Amino acid sequence: MSRFIRTVGRKGQPTYTLDGKFIYSAYDPFREADSFVKQNVKPNHSAAVTICGADFINNALAERGYTTIISFDLAVLSGGEPDFEPFAKNAAVRRVQSIQQAQNILLENGISAADIDILIWTPYISAYENADTAKLLGQIKDMCLTVTASKTAADTFGELEERNAGRNIRTLGNITYMPPQNVCDTAVIVASGASLSDYLELLRTLQSKALILALPSSVKYLHSVGIEPDYVIAVDPGYATLYHLCGLKSETALICPLSINPAILRLPNITPIFFSYENETDRKVFAGTDVIRSCSEGSVVFNAVRIVRQLGAKNVILMGQDFSFCNHRSHVPGGYFETEYFGQTGYYDSLDKTLLELRCRKEPTVIKTGDRMLDSDVSLKIYMDHLLRTDFGVRILLPDNAFNPLDNRYETISVSEAAQLCDVEKAIHNAQFIIHNN
Repeated sequence: MSRFIRTVGRKGQPTYTLDGKFIYSAYDPFREADSFVKQNVKPNHSAAVTICGADFINNALAERGYTTIISFDLAVLSGGEPDFEPFAKNAAVRRVQSIQQAQNILLENGISAADIDILIWTPYISAYENADTAKLLGQIKDMCLTVTASKTAADTFGELEERNAGRNIRTLGNITYMPPQNVCDTAVIVASGASLSDYLELLRTLQSKALILALPSSVKYLHSVGIEPDYVIAVDPGYATLYHLCGLKSETALICPLSINPAILRLPNITPIFFSYENETDRKVFAGTDVIRSCSEGSVVFNAVRIVRQLGAKNVILMGQDFSFCNHRSHVPGGYFETEYFGQTGYYDSLDKTLLELRCRKEPTVIKTGDRMLDSDVSLKIYMDHLLRTDFGVRILLPDNAFNPLDNRYETISVSEAAQLCDVEKAIHNAQFIIHNN
């Protein structure tokens, strides 16, 4: 039973009390809410996050034309029944059950913190004044940082992505895309963190037992140590992905969105297999089709996890996803960064100095993970926190000697445990693809 008691105000309108005291106006809570909104929102905004209890604030925002109103009920977040009965019927009001659900709404709609009004009704949240409330506010702040990082990336590359998609649609005779299907039970996602070289024995053990999905920045390193991934996944529409994939000597199946750089699709040994990136163009092209889908979340590793789940994976092993600097490096020794920046080095400007200057362009951050303190930066920490908060619907594992144990949140797998997995005929070679004619 809610501690908040509904009563009738002096103007005959509903209002609420707590422990005998009004937490909304005893006279006109609707007028009070309208005044509060006017004082606390920015012009031209259309999205808001509210922790205001009863629907007075939500109703005022809806009347002002807000199209997305994410409403938190503190009792619901704690797993209980709602504190208040909803009365705002506007479809813009999204009553979320968790921080993650709110984040998904913001990501799907491309809304960043700069576009959001955050409204908190102090008498309501004071009723929960404890450590859990402070934690909730911190989580909402982190959520806003995460969606802002994603939105910033979308804004930065948006025009380029649209141009790339238009060129690809016009010039490709047909589009090969991948539908959801069961082709693996276990998948390995390989990033190019500096710790990747520590997991080669484990990765080699898993080659015959799992689908290997590599990020572009890890591919040439994998080739140099004799490992051939089943797929490469790329979403970056710009120069970086082109650089990583240029000059590959073996046939490479590239999972990518339509917004990928057209030059990549014309590289030797590249075979593109498309998924829907859930932007406006992709939704139009793939309308009515059963295609793998994954929206922008700021980092390709999140797309990779969501995609392998749609390929049947129940277990996902992350390798080289450090979210920090291992041995003062962000990428595996011998990887592309050393090649890219070696030409800039000299007697006085060493490679280490060049990489350090790149690192110092970002705000440094120290992250505590498990029993370790790791050097990182703000963007890497945001992405790590996003991974830890998100339920991807799969069992995530790490190598048992992972450089970043990710708060010891996930199970680990050793070489001996990997060896005990059943060898599987690579079902990925029998995966189904569909040709979509333009």
